[in-house]
Amino acid sequence: MDLELEAAAATEAAVMVGPMLRRCFENGVVETRSKAVRQDVVTQADLDAEQAIIGHLRSKWPEDGFLGEESGSSDGTSARVWCVDPLDGTANFAAGYPRWAVAIALLIRGEAVLAVTFDPLREEIFVAREDVGLTSGPGLSNMRAVARIEDALVADNRPYDHREPAQPLEMEFRRSRGRRESGSMALDFAWLAAGRLDVVSYERSERLWDYIGGELLVAQAGGEIRIADPARDIAVAASPELVEYLCPTKDE
Repeated sequence: MDLELEAAAATEAAVMVGPMLRRCFENGVVETRSKAVRQDVVTQADLDAEQAIIGHLRSKWPEDGFLGEESGSSDGTSARVWCVDPLDGTANFAAGYPRWAVAIALLIRGEAVLAVTFDPLREEIFVAREDVGLTSGPGLSNMRAVARIEDALVADNRPYDHREPAQPLEMEFRRSRGRRESGSMALDFAWLAAGRLDVVSYERSERLWDYIGGELLVAQAGGEIRIADPARDIAVAASPELVEYLCPTKDE
């Protein structure tokens, strides 16, 4: 399976909306509105970027389906679905906090085969392909092989409507070198793959755009993902050694 054309098109789409998003960010967001949860906001920039990204990809593969954070799902006739988060970290974006990104993933029969994450402010792009591995990104092959939680920098993502920590992990994370709640899960995964973070904790919810591409980035960088709290679908992504420490495999 050759994904070179798809990777190029997804990269083009992500980079294409970068100047518009950056301009809106620097000029200041004038208006936001809340979704189902008050803290979960959307701006016109989200909507415009998603429309542009989907339009770019649909012009090349009209038979594919699309799942956008803002526009929802649209079925295609192929087994492929493009998952688009046009602005991951909207609350940061709206507040003028420089931690947000564009995230695009391609799924075939529900499995991520391509992931593109673009940080317009730092002009960094992270690309992972199932067929050839990591193809772009600053230090993407340098994921740190941290085995001790005391040496780990943790990104702890909690959903807006379920803020209490995952109990199986809470005591361990308190022993870590530091905890961050950045507000952009897409960048957390990319920075984990690049060796800037050591653990990402997150909820594997129905919001696929939040994590599906990031998981591929981490896996292609040599990391591992494991469910830590099945009742709440809380997962951790880290080096294999650290994942085994945090979520030990149970003997059969």
